[in-house]
Amino acid sequence: MDEVEEDRKKNFEQRLIYIEEYADWVKNTPNKVWSKQQKEMIDSVLRSADRIRIQGIVVSEKD
Repeated sequence: MDEVEEDRKKNFEQRLIYIEEYADWVKNTPNKVWSKQQKEMIDSVLRSADRIRIQGIVVSEKD
């Protein structure tokens, strides 16, 4: 297996671990706590998108 493929496999495994840990956290955390954090994250993403739109920054273009 080449180095790039090994990195992909390692990254994939790390993402799976993160997803499992996050799912456990959500299951064991009161809804008010995790939903507030989700709202903050979503609001942050939307603010960033607005700034990008306002500044006219092109992130990527698909043909």
